[in-house]
Amino acid sequence: MGFKTVCPYCFERFNRTRAPFRLTAAGCDQAPDEIVGEFLSVPAPQLGTVFGPDEPPTGMNQRICPRCHMSLPHAAAKGELDSKIIAVIGARNAGKSNFFGILLRTLEQRYSSKNEVDFSIMDQNSFCVNEMKPMPSWKLYDRRYRDRLFEMESRMAIEQNQSAIHDKFLRMPLIFRLRHNAFRQPMDLVFYEAAGEDLDKQEAIEQFNPYVLNAAGIVLLVDPLELPGVWNGLSESVRDHIGKVEARAGGVLARVIGALENRGLSARKKIKVPIAVALSKSDLLRPMLPTSSLLRRDGRHIGGFNHEECSRLSYEVRGWIEEWGGDQLLQQLDKNFKTSEFFALSALGALPDESFCVPRLAPTRIADPLLWLLWKLRAIPAAPRAGHRRAS
Repeated sequence: MGFKTVCPYCFERFNRTRAPFRLTAAGCDQAPDEIVGEFLSVPAPQLGTVFGPDEPPTGMNQRICPRCHMSLPHAAAKGELDSKIIAVIGARNAGKSNFFGILLRTLEQRYSSKNEVDFSIMDQNSFCVNEMKPMPSWKLYDRRYRDRLFEMESRMAIEQNQSAIHDKFLRMPLIFRLRHNAFRQPMDLVFYEAAGEDLDKQEAIEQFNPYVLNAAGIVLLVDPLELPGVWNGLSESVRDHIGKVEARAGGVLARVIGALENRGLSARKKIKVPIAVALSKSDLLRPMLPTSSLLRRDGRHIGGFNHEECSRLSYEVRGWIEEWGGDQLLQQLDKNFKTSEFFALSALGALPDESFCVPRLAPTRIADPLLWLLWKLRAIPAAPRAGHRRAS
């Protein structure tokens, strides 16, 4: 029996032996690919000639999805491992783009080091719609996030993403291979970020964001300004600067649950996909918090995911959500999800000014939600308990 894989673009599940081949060498024979054009809603692009699954061509080639004709990650194409999809969702203004852009850079530069979780992270090819060709994920990352957040003379926060309905560039995932020495097999992580506009309607989730319905793990970013108690606790000057948020905490989650039920999920069964619920913009909350609060300080994950501290953090954050009027969100999670954990983070460290400039990036607990998901997916271990740290 052949190895089954899931396409990270259209999410078709198929036997690897059904995957056709595409020529990929420079100067190879090309032809219009109507299937890729239809999938991307663009004129058929000129791509390497496609051969059937039983007729591998000579020369450089790659397996492609039989449904959408997008290239498969190398390990999945060879039947060595499957991909795990991580969906980052949240309402407009939740800060998903800033979170995502700073998270990936922090994973690479901080948490992969031997001083923290100690893993390797290597990008895999995704696809650039603008140039109609495969492209390394770090290069796509640079264009979407790093050039604005890290490379400009003045750091600029990212404004709300365009809808993937109108910007096909955003439909392409970023794919990374993560390997930790505690586990024999690496894991390909497929990251998708949805614009808030694309989560406003259940139909848009099903049509343009099907990855949410195929995710192995979900990060739900909740703008704390959606909680009445937070807005009421802010100073007048901060309120004037940011403006009131109209979104309702839990609105996006309700639409995702509805879309899953439309896909056949029984309303009587809890969703098994782990969900990390994170209050974003935690820098806004500091004046409301006691000095002993875990939300005030950054997390450390030495040797693995710091489960002990994050369990205490989750208990504290859940208590604040309840106190600030988020009862409906908590009820949704308790009723519909089998496994959830609560976090609070700040991607920027402070509010950007009216021009979206950020004087200094100071992310706090930016990686906690993802590291929890990676621990649940058995991609990284738990950190050794206090008093049982491994020797350096």
